[in-house]
Amino acid sequence: MRYHYQTGRGGLQPLPYAHGQEPWTGDHRLEEVYETNRPLILQRHREGTVHSTYNTPLNNHFSTNDLMKVMEEIYDRQQHAFRLNLEFGLILRNIETGEYRYFRPFTNQSLFTRPLYVSRRPDLLKLRRRLETFNFEDHFLRQRPNTKWKAVIVTNVVFSLYHLSYTLGSAVHLPFFVTSSKSIVTLEKTRQGKPYDDNLCLFRCLATHYHLRKKLQKQTLFYFEKWMGYLKKHDHVVGHDDNNVFSGVTLDQIPQFEKCFNINVNIFELTEKETALCIYKSRCQFNNSMHLNMYRHHLSYISNLQAYAKKYQCRTCERHFSCLWNMQRHQRNCSGKTVHQFPGGMYTSPKTIFEKLEEYDVHVLPEDRLFPWFLVYDFEALLVPVHGEKSEKLTWMAQHQPISVSVCSNVEGFETPHCIVDPHIDSLVQKMVEYMENIANRGEELARKKFDYVLKELEDMIKDPPTELCRISHNDRSDALTEGDESWEEDLFVGCDDAYRSQPSDSAADELVKKLIQLKEQFESYCKQMICLGFNSSKYDMNLVKSHLAKHLQMEKDNVFTVKRNNQYACLSNSTLKFLDITSYLSPGINYANFLKAYDVKENKGHFPYEWFDDLTKLERTSLPPHETFYSSLKQTNITDEEYKFCQSVWTENSMTTFRDFLVWYNNLDVAPFVTAVENLQRYYFKRNIDIFKVSISVPGLARHMLFESGRKAGASFALLEEKNKDLYYTIKRNIIGGPSIIFNRHHEVGKTFIRNDISKPCQKIVGFDANALYLYCIGQAMPTLQLPVKGISTNPSTPDSPEKGHRVRNFNSGYVWSALWHGGSGHQSTQ
Repeated sequence: MRYHYQTGRGGLQPLPYAHGQEPWTGDHRLEEVYETNRPLILQRHREGTVHSTYNTPLNNHFSTNDLMKVMEEIYDRQQHAFRLNLEFGLILRNIETGEYRYFRPFTNQSLFTRPLYVSRRPDLLKLRRRLETFNFEDHFLRQRPNTKWKAVIVTNVVFSLYHLSYTLGSAVHLPFFVTSSKSIVTLEKTRQGKPYDDNLCLFRCLATHYHLRKKLQKQTLFYFEKWMGYLKKHDHVVGHDDNNVFSGVTLDQIPQFEKCFNINVNIFELTEKETALCIYKSRCQFNNSMHLNMYRHHLSYISNLQAYAKKYQCRTCERHFSCLWNMQRHQRNCSGKTVHQFPGGMYTSPKTIFEKLEEYDVHVLPEDRLFPWFLVYDFEALLVPVHGEKSEKLTWMAQHQPISVSVCSNVEGFETPHCIVDPHIDSLVQKMVEYMENIANRGEELARKKFDYVLKELEDMIKDPPTELCRISHNDRSDALTEGDESWEEDLFVGCDDAYRSQPSDSAADELVKKLIQLKEQFESYCKQMICLGFNSSKYDMNLVKSHLAKHLQMEKDNVFTVKRNNQYACLSNSTLKFLDITSYLSPGINYANFLKAYDVKENKGHFPYEWFDDLTKLERTSLPPHETFYSSLKQTNITDEEYKFCQSVWTENSMTTFRDFLVWYNNLDVAPFVTAVENLQRYYFKRNIDIFKVSISVPGLARHMLFESGRKAGASFALLEEKNKDLYYTIKRNIIGGPSIIFNRHHEVGKTFIRNDISKPCQKIVGFDANALYLYCIGQAMPTLQLPVKGISTNPSTPDSPEKGHRVRNFNSGYVWSALWHGGSGHQSTQ
């Protein structure tokens, strides 16, 4: 058993169990763990000026209402706005040894990724909505050290509050990213360079807003005196420190400040990445607005809001916006969670560029709807030693700095690996992007040549729009107007016969030309964008150069598409290059050697002294490093004598003069077979007319594409839930349980190992059942399609089935019945 001790003061709270109803009845070890950790489980609340914790003992039958009742009481004790998070305490049991341990609430195991902002009582509704949709069971499973531990008791919950009663006015030392901004007037020092210490930075910003820097101190004192008079007039308390010096304006006083000076005040916080967080947003009751930057407790004046930040971030959901107005509009309705929409009707897959062409009678054979060109790349890095970076459980050994990149492709003229070596990261990335763009330009030429007839047909139709298409466009537009306002059509066509109505107008032809031009631009974009593949690049290569890559891809100007998962870039693209990770299309955990083997490609063997290569000067070494430098502390092994002799022969046969030549040779080794393996992968999907890298960015995307494409060919329709039936979605989602389950130990051997380490149970037979195979039967059965009528049911025979009254049963003993027509069947209804 593991013991935890608490040091502190104050008494304890009462047990959350009635006498005789404790969960450890008959289990003395469980009772011992609970009693040992009683000071932690039943500790009192701790209130502070910055951070407060409110501990509440729980039992396993707690509900959202129980948590909200406690939160209401906590809210009544607060005087200012705060940020809120919850942490739970658990008692875990080892399913093999029967050992118990207490898992105390920690801030790194908080319930929410981002704390919830609470300033008014209605904000507690956000907390209730989050708790009602939160999967507590899954959260508790993630808190286990490993799968051998199981949660048996939820002991307590800690409401962690971070108070937001900031005082604005302290003198601080501003960082470089604030002082270097041309859009911020820092107002931290006098003209003589002496720091301000009067806590009047807010009034100094106001004086700058109205009078720039003219007579700054005089105007500052004038506005300060006006503020003091306003406070006295309205019986507000004036804040002073122990020396009777004005302590500043608090954040919750800003609304009164706005009323006093008839000005809107917006406060932002700028980060090092030039992202602006909105700290305070005015209700905009006045005609004049002032924008301020906050760093810690100091306020600076923002002279140019448009140039102040590159993007604005929502404090609730962390979404970024390029425009302040868009961010403010979003924040009005942001609840910090994913918004689900239930449009009803039938699902329609997004149309590919070739399906759009078919709508205008431009046909491309299915086997020709493929973009076979791509390039691959691979970085090598310098391992620069890091000294002094150490924590209790982690030691930083080296920092990876990109030193070279090798690029190869299947595009005509660029089939030979090309390696770029440059110690300057920015220059290295610039050269790489330029070379990739050259490949993309050549790929575009080949694509335009392949689809020359498509471009020619589009150009001919733009010059001379087909009459039939004009008439269709004209009639479609008329139908849309008729559906929107029938009286408008009647007034417009009074005295006109049907023949006149069917004639295409000049406006219809112009509209068609615009659509054709837009379609041609989309098709040209399809031909222009080159696929760039790396192996495990989303985790490694992209993170090596992502800041510099964004610059040279001109992401602030170009039409950019980005998919980020945690710290990984699954997709990053502009109009010319689309970066993908080939491992997103492979089995999880596969390495490069197995990838080549799976697609019948022979791996080029090579060896490199990674740990020895830690300095740029070693590039100019005129001989191969000695054998011992190839030792890997990670693998705890060195290359063999034969392998080192192979490296020596490579040096000699390729007439290498410096280690730079050896680096180029090694970097080029992987990219050539990489191209061949990808071509073999493409061939598998091309046989099925699937343009793998153009229609998806990962295996799930491919599966989705194949599913709906198969459904389309079979004539199947997929119904979408309507708003009135959305509770069906949440009911099914809540009832889905399960997760990863490890049923084997790492080593079991018949007659030698024991089951659960019990010597009385020797292993006699090893049998494994793949539970996933059970799904094969299910997915092979006919599924309901078309419309989705739903009615509620109850397993209680005394309760009549009354769907017309909205009878929706949510417990596990009740459920739903939904029926749909089998597509392609006899038309009978089926109940699922």
